[in-house]
Amino acid sequence: MVNSVSGESRGYSSRSVTVSPTPQKDVYDHVVDYTDSTAGAWDLFYVIDHALCYARMLPSLSSEQNRLIGRVSEVISTIGLALSIPQLISDCNKMRNSFVSLCEAQNAPSADPMRQRKVVLTFKDAFLNALTLANTLTYIPSFLDHLRVRLFDPAHLRFVEGFYNVTSITLDGVDLVGEGYKLNEYYSMRPDGRSQPEKELLEEKKCLSWMYVATDVASVALSAIALGALVFGIAVEGLGVIAVGVLVLSSIWLTMKIVSYFYSQIVVDPHSKNISASVQVNHLIQV
Repeated sequence: MVNSVSGESRGYSSRSVTVSPTPQKDVYDHVVDYTDSTAGAWDLFYVIDHALCYARMLPSLSSEQNRLIGRVSEVISTIGLALSIPQLISDCNKMRNSFVSLCEAQNAPSADPMRQRKVVLTFKDAFLNALTLANTLTYIPSFLDHLRVRLFDPAHLRFVEGFYNVTSITLDGVDLVGEGYKLNEYYSMRPDGRSQPEKELLEEKKCLSWMYVATDVASVALSAIALGALVFGIAVEGLGVIAVGVLVLSSIWLTMKIVSYFYSQIVVDPHSKNISASVQVNHLIQV
C-alpha cells in the first residue's frame, strides 16, 4: 500500500503520480456519510418511527390500516434497537481509549505542570464514556424483548428503563453545562480586531451552540417525563394530550439533533477550516 502521495514507498518518482484535487462535499455527500454511520442510521429509523406515529393519528385511518402501521412501526423499532449492537462496540472502544489516556496521564512525570489538569480531563472523559456505554447497554434488554426473547421480567425492564433515563439526564445535563460555558465564552468575545469571516464564524458557532442547547433541553425533558411516569406508574401512551406533547417534544429533539449535525458539517466546519487555512497562508507570507 502506498503511504505517501508521491508513491515513494514503492520507489516511484514523485513526478509519475498526478493527484486530482479532492472535490468539495455537497449536501448529498453529507447525507450519505451521516446515514452510513451508526448514529445516522439510528436517527433515520427514528424519523421513520416518528412519521408512523403521526400517521396513526390520522382520523381517516381504518382500524385495519392502524394495525398495519402499528406492525410496521414495531419492525422499525426492532431494527432501530438492533443498531445498539454496533453502537455498543463503538462505545466499548471509546471507553478503552479513554482509560488508556487516563493511565498515560497518571503515569506522566510529576514535574509536568499540566499533569493534574490532564488527569482531571481524562478522568472526566473516561467517566462519561463509561456512562455512555452503560446507557447503550440498556437497549439490549429492550431489543431482546422486541424479539420476544423473555430473559427479563417486567420489573427488571422497568429498572433498566429507569437507569436509561437517569444516565440520559446525566449525560445531556453535562452536555448542557458544557454548551452553557461555550456560549458564555462566545458572547464574551469582543468583535474588535476580527475580520468579517471571523465575525461570521463566531455567530455561526453561537447558533450551533444554541441548537445543541435546544437538543439537550428537549432530551432532558423527555427523560424526566419518562422517569416521572415510571416512578408513579403512569402510562404516558394512555394520556392523549400528554402523549401528543411527548411526541412533539421528541420530534423537536430529533429535528434539532439532525439539523445541528448538518449545520456543523456544511456551514461551521468548512468555514472554520477556510479561516485556519487563510491564517496559515498569511503567516507564511509574513515569514
